[in-house]
Amino acid sequence: MRRRKTGRLPPIPQGTDVLPRLPRKLRKLVFRNYGQRDRFRCYDRLGLRLLLNYANYVDRQLIIHEPYEAAQLDHLLHAADSQPFDLFIDAGANLGLYALLMARSGRFVDILAFEPDPRNYRQLVTNIALNGLAADILLFACGLSDRDGTANFLQAHMRSTGMSRLGATAPADTRREQYTDIRVPVIRFDGHFSGTGRRVMIKIDVEGHETEVIAGMQHLLEDNDCLIQLEVFDTGIKKVDATLADLGYRNYRSFGHDRLYRRA
Repeated sequence: MRRRKTGRLPPIPQGTDVLPRLPRKLRKLVFRNYGQRDRFRCYDRLGLRLLLNYANYVDRQLIIHEPYEAAQLDHLLHAADSQPFDLFIDAGANLGLYALLMARSGRFVDILAFEPDPRNYRQLVTNIALNGLAADILLFACGLSDRDGTANFLQAHMRSTGMSRLGATAPADTRREQYTDIRVPVIRFDGHFSGTGRRVMIKIDVEGHETEVIAGMQHLLEDNDCLIQLEVFDTGIKKVDATLADLGYRNYRSFGHDRLYRRA
């Protein structure tokens, strides 16, 4: 795949009409779809055509023009604009927002997206097709872990599919009645992909399975210059920091629960 040449990227837009200036409650009323809240519709958001469902949290933020991880996306896109990254890995791609924006930027030779939740994966496939980016994003209907096989997966109920997670690393206080147990495939990244001397950007959002994902891509992290954005909650920060420090990476910036790492 050849790198597409583009000009300098503008900041992520957060809406182009009067609606973003209205109070949040009023925006929610405008887009609620009374009687049909749990329904997919197409919307133009952030310069993309997206299939979204108001009943789902992440989708709803985009539908009502509420900024969703705008600072994180701006930071990564600025890094991609100013440095020669060539591979983007999206672990926990959800509806595909990160992978789609990186593909649209034209800054990457290869983009790999991994999503184990079948519902999210179907939405991801559709969003890629809607934006004509099927040739730019390589999709995998599986999760990343420290081994190959299948794993118990807690599929969150529809109000927030982004909370779905692998059962083995779910917090002890997880309310199992809010999830459905299914089996999903998982793979160890290093067992299927290899390369050295590449500039790699990695976004990891795997709801508590971070250290397993890192262990599964240890060779990638050792053999390449990587920038990592990783969502981790307070109870897991020390373990993640220590794991990445052993591989030569340090935290240099944070946006809420998202921490960014580069080589020390």
